Amino acid sequence: MSHLLLQAGWRYCGYCKRLGDCYMIIRRLMIALAISLSTGISLYADGSRRDPAKIINDRDGASCSQCHKFEVQSWQASHHFGSLKSLTEDEGGKVKEIVTKLGFGNAVSNVTCAQCHFTTKTTAQSNEFTKTPTGPVMGVSCESCHGAAKEWHSLHSHQTLKDFLEFDPNKKAQTDIVISDDIKKLISSLQERLKGKTENDFEIAIAAETRQLGMIRPQDTYELINNCYGCHTVPNPELVNKTEHAAGSEFEIIAWLNGEIRHSFRGTNWDEPSNREFTQEKKRELFVAGRILYVEHALRAIAMAAFPKGDEEPTRYFEEMQFRVADGIGNMLALDEALEGQVKELKDLAALLAELDDDIESLTKDQVPKLVSALEKANRAFIKAAESYDLTVLDEEIVDIEPVGDALFGK
Repeated sequence: MSHLLLQAGWRYCGYCKRLGDCYMIIRRLMIALAISLSTGISLYADGSRRDPAKIINDRDGASCSQCHKFEVQSWQASHHFGSLKSLTEDEGGKVKEIVTKLGFGNAVSNVTCAQCHFTTKTTAQSNEFTKTPTGPVMGVSCESCHGAAKEWHSLHSHQTLKDFLEFDPNKKAQTDIVISDDIKKLISSLQERLKGKTENDFEIAIAAETRQLGMIRPQDTYELINNCYGCHTVPNPELVNKTEHAAGSEFEIIAWLNGEIRHSFRGTNWDEPSNREFTQEKKRELFVAGRILYVEHALRAIAMAAFPKGDEEPTRYFEEMQFRVADGIGNMLALDEALEGQVKELKDLAALLAELDDDIESLTKDQVPKLVSALEKANRAFIKAAESYDLTVLDEEIVDIEPVGDALFGK
């Protein structure tokens, strides 16, 4: 069992059904020939969820810290918080070298870098970096992962039904966020609907409305960790082919969410904060969902590559992404084997991808959209059904996953 489930970016040897020396040697050679994968992340974002005009926070996360004090402190202690600073200070000159090769002068004023390295906001003032109303204000932030908050913040920021029913969006003293007329009407309508209802009714209604307005909630497993894989697999061929930027990073979702990214303080005692770990059941769900997303994003990326024709030399981007696809498929098949085919969604994907596991060179560009769609559909279905499966066999692998960094106030 311990040889079958491997960290993202590793796989079992098809011959000996373990982490074979043959595979490891090939892998190390490929990494040595490629530029180091440890120096960067990708440039992907869902623009609709990160509209600069709908970002409300500034560099210290003040808008969120009013209610999420310890969550913001956790963020401020993370690498995400410092991602803008790492570009502006550019120790070693790597950023300058990359942007020069790409033909643009400043990383912090370029949309390519902005998508994953920092949070861009539109204000009435001139931005210190771009000298225009729109520009970077902080690193990877709350709204990078949970969505730009301008429209849903005024619905989300209420602890109880009573608080919400007493909220008047027209009173300036009650909010520092400018609320649009449409959102004011929504609030008024929702307040009418919730009069005489229970706290549970209130929570369900707020969750539904905030999702509609673009919030990615902690319970939205696919959407939430999809953000992570979207920025740790570079969907930008030119960036990889023309520079030494990484094509992606070896990425295990549990290692990060149980490390410095963990910020689970809901209901905590403010005098003695406790940053809780995910339940074991949730870790199992994340483990499987992460494996599937790894392959999905590798395929999304390779779809943008130039597939070599005839005797053409493949680009670095194509080779890197082809390798990630093969890696991820091998891991998924190993996962299905370890679970003895009991997870229907995983079993169906294993059958779909088995041929590519034997011959990754046979993958064509025309196949990719169908495979991506199948992976996303199966993953969403698995997440919904995860509680119905016995995934305890995964525990011996999960327990060995080392957290990346320390969780603030972690136990």
